[in-house]
Amino acid sequence: MIRKNTNIAITLGVILICLVGNITMAASAENHALLIGIGKYKQRTLEGPPFDVAALAGMLTAHYDFPKENVHTLVNDEAVKLRILDEIQLLTARTRPGDRVFIYFSGHGTSRRDEILALPLPHSTGALVPADFNGEPGQSAEKLLAQLIIGKRDLRPTLERLDQDREVLMVFDTCFSGNTVRALGASEYTDSSRYLRLDPKSVFGAERDVGNFEENLNPIDPYPYRNIFYISASTDNEVARDIRQGNLHLFPTIDGNPHGVLTDSLLRVLAGQRPVDTNNDGQWSQIELYTAVKSEVKRRFKQTPQALPREGKLAERLYSRSFFARSAGGMAAAPQVPTEPEPASQFQATDYQTDYSSSHALVVGIDKYYQWPRLEYAAKDAREMGVLLETQGFQIHLLTDEQATLRNIHAELQTIGNAVDSNSRVVFYFAGHGQTEDLPGGRERGYIVPVDAAEYDWQRTMLPMDQLNRSIKLFKAKHILMAFDSCYSGLGLTRSIKGHPQQNSAYIQKMMRSRSIQILTAGSRSEQAIEAAGHGLFTDHLLAALAGAADINDDGYITATEIYATLRPSITRKSYSRQTPQFGYIEGNGDIIFRNTPRDRQSATVLIDTGISGIDVWAGTFEIGHRLSKGRHQLPAKAGQTTIIVKKGGRTLYRDTVQLSANRIFPIQIGLSGQKPDYREAFSMLTIASRKVENYSNSLAYDLDHDGREEIVTASGKYLYAFKSNGAIVWQKKFNVPVTLNLIDDWNSQPAIGLTALDYNTVHLMLLNRRGQKIWQHVRKITGYHRGKPDGGGSIAKLADIDRDGRKEVIAIARAQYSLKPRGLMVYDQNAGELWRYAIGPSPQSIAIWQNDRGRPDIIIGTYSPGNGNHEVHNDTSDMQTYVISIDGYGRTNWIIRIGEFYNGVGVLLADPAGSGRASLYAHQYTSSFLRQDAGAIYRISRSGDILNQFNTANSILSIAAAHPSGPGQGFVYAADNKSNLYKLDDRLNLLQKKSLKTESPPPEIRLVGVHDYDGDGSADLLMYSFNRLLSDKNPLAEMGSTRNMFYSNLKFQIISQDFSQLLKSVSIATEWGKWRGFAVKDFERPAMAYYPFMALSDKIAVFNY
Repeated sequence: MIRKNTNIAITLGVILICLVGNITMAASAENHALLIGIGKYKQRTLEGPPFDVAALAGMLTAHYDFPKENVHTLVNDEAVKLRILDEIQLLTARTRPGDRVFIYFSGHGTSRRDEILALPLPHSTGALVPADFNGEPGQSAEKLLAQLIIGKRDLRPTLERLDQDREVLMVFDTCFSGNTVRALGASEYTDSSRYLRLDPKSVFGAERDVGNFEENLNPIDPYPYRNIFYISASTDNEVARDIRQGNLHLFPTIDGNPHGVLTDSLLRVLAGQRPVDTNNDGQWSQIELYTAVKSEVKRRFKQTPQALPREGKLAERLYSRSFFARSAGGMAAAPQVPTEPEPASQFQATDYQTDYSSSHALVVGIDKYYQWPRLEYAAKDAREMGVLLETQGFQIHLLTDEQATLRNIHAELQTIGNAVDSNSRVVFYFAGHGQTEDLPGGRERGYIVPVDAAEYDWQRTMLPMDQLNRSIKLFKAKHILMAFDSCYSGLGLTRSIKGHPQQNSAYIQKMMRSRSIQILTAGSRSEQAIEAAGHGLFTDHLLAALAGAADINDDGYITATEIYATLRPSITRKSYSRQTPQFGYIEGNGDIIFRNTPRDRQSATVLIDTGISGIDVWAGTFEIGHRLSKGRHQLPAKAGQTTIIVKKGGRTLYRDTVQLSANRIFPIQIGLSGQKPDYREAFSMLTIASRKVENYSNSLAYDLDHDGREEIVTASGKYLYAFKSNGAIVWQKKFNVPVTLNLIDDWNSQPAIGLTALDYNTVHLMLLNRRGQKIWQHVRKITGYHRGKPDGGGSIAKLADIDRDGRKEVIAIARAQYSLKPRGLMVYDQNAGELWRYAIGPSPQSIAIWQNDRGRPDIIIGTYSPGNGNHEVHNDTSDMQTYVISIDGYGRTNWIIRIGEFYNGVGVLLADPAGSGRASLYAHQYTSSFLRQDAGAIYRISRSGDILNQFNTANSILSIAAAHPSGPGQGFVYAADNKSNLYKLDDRLNLLQKKSLKTESPPPEIRLVGVHDYDGDGSADLLMYSFNRLLSDKNPLAEMGSTRNMFYSNLKFQIISQDFSQLLKSVSIATEWGKWRGFAVKDFERPAMAYYPFMALSDKIAVFNY
């Protein structure tokens, strides 16, 4: 659709996005922004505006000193007319004299020059089209005009107040924005433009009165503002274009998302991809900003942004003023994208374009050879390579095992050769055996070995490398990369590369205009390709490189030379120099290019408590805190592994690689090491009781409204309650059947409350928002029956991004007491559609999501065998056994490890106690007291399913815990058994210490909850609870289901030092025997006091802080 035309009336004079340079203002001046993007209209939707707003908000907060709380956005349905006008009005209250105000609008617009709408707007103004605009046929012009936001009528009164003593920059990415907006109607354009074709007679019935072109550009009224600089998307007689999803291959945007041309150009300028400071004075004046954006737009499109005012002393003053000041320390390298080449200075035989017309990959992996020794992981490597290349836009031609005959390989090569053109790219990947033949004169010939290759008839049954090279050279494709994970694969190399060239946007453009055939091999001529840890070593590193590790300069693009520069040192080091990858050219001097689009990560918070002023704080390559004063500061960061650096001047005060958890706070103290932390006694922060709630035990704590204090959500019978931290009820909901609270987690950047309701033979899985409103639901029928009654249930176990599309899926587990069919795991998408299910014999006890840098995560299932099933088998698992199971993100089995017989169970934990940067899987075995023979163990398991280490005990291991990799207690795993023994082990499960807490008979049961520094002395402590009970369920971990009935007594919270020498605190909760409906315990983080325990009993909720 056509994206905008520009003829904004001088009177309105301002409103879209533009970002300029540095501003010289008083130290107290603040930056404020109002960003409006509307893609969802009743008559015609646009693709770019929501992405425009999101990208600008991220850019301003990350790099231009716009505090997050000062950036307000209105997107789609939020941007109705009254709300837009209210938010602009609120700018006068939110800002102070001297502040900088940025107003941006991306959406439809119209003016008197709009020949489709042809509304009788004044000559000197234009109009914005809000989200609630309704252009249905038969309406009068007056009714249509009343729905618009007209510059002179609606905006000028507020803008005049801002204009008095604020510095305002307005950017409108709309059609007719020279007169204030993006057109709803515009002449049809067959390129990647955004337009809505309407019939002016049947739709509006308004008389056209376009007026004089010069009158629109030079209205009689003078420019009405003194401190407002305005940038529009295009001239009066041009449309403003959008880059739609379907045209991204022709016109790549800065982040791979749809954008308006003006906005994409502005983002590139702000990201430092285009020169701005032409006079080298260290600042970006507004005219320099406008000139840079205008040049970037005109370089790619027939569209000319405009700026107001145009001339006079006022224009000179506003031109020289700077607005956008980049955060100190500069910016990380922003994504570079290929641009159109300059006209060739001489004739070129082939016109290579700056993008690919098609992408094909022949992927071959062979384990099950007919006559050659079998391999373990080649077919798996090929499948994973195919999945990864498919995400890069390749059409995959996959041959594994018996499919990978010599004939089929030749046939697929011919198919690809016929399909490509001079702007295609091709990848040929082979994992399997390779062989070398000695020729006369000391020469050698290399072969790749198909599945049907004969042991001795090499010439007729194998594929010679020189023949493959000749065939590949006949392909018309622009870029071809061959990668071989096979023995002696170096024989394909004819020319090597000398070092890694410096890469920048000019290099990318040059490579995209040059043909190349490149070859990357697992090793040199004398080396064998190694298989280890579930992959070929070469492929393991190649997958990681293509997934982003090889983007050495962080420009958003990965080249073959970058891949080689990444693989060679890492594989050489990993193999102890037994395997050294080789790389070179067979033909040409171009370089194949892969895109690297990192996943959006959830937000986290770094809490800096500093006794030193003037510090700068970095998370990875991004500065998150600048010149901080003494005191406490909460700094936004991206969740995941990163390196936190704190500096003052050139001196580094703190540097550590840490794991930032989503929606959690990571505390750091700077310059306070000499101060002894205050000793913190245990005290009740919150007790909630009575309030006519039948049962509090099914409760969770979560900061629903992001005010820094958790709310308590409780499910009791048919009711769901939300309590404030002072115990006041925020809201309550009633359901038709009893509900169970499963979890609270982030979902589409908002808290989601996961519930399960069982209505006879129907299971309802639900997600509610923070106000208790339903935002997701799936209904499942129970198909298994026992003694005539439906048997089974289920719960929401996790919210996780399984398909790596940036949005979380719902992972549910189904349990049954007797029937097998309902047991297993199911994954649902955001529309409640079932993506896949995985049935198992035993009951799922716990699951963990093991993230994978190269593709979809693995899902780990720990199971429990109740010993009362139907002796059926699903996915090679029986209900009379217990297992640890790994499945991939598509619901396929990776591996299964049998742990024990019936009445055995296993819990799973992903942890990195050694701080290596890679999580390990720890599984603990336990047994039910119904089984006379007790047994327990802890296993450390690799991603490929190998048991790396094992710790055996004579007692059932009921819980394990590990310290945070960057916190105190790093390097240890802790465990508790059913005989009141505590164990301290290193990360490889070597026993370091054992402590018996048995003080009575029978001994109390112990559950570990967390490992943190609870008393503030710098050392890790263990939080646990202990109790005596009469078991009412065969599964000893069944009390974690808070609706279970049981008898227990002597319930205590306890904190013990990591060396087990001191019982730091013991808080008695319930001393006498009583029948309770369970309890829930969890460890939460807070900014003020990092960790505290939370306990929900049947009759009350108690929160304690140490």
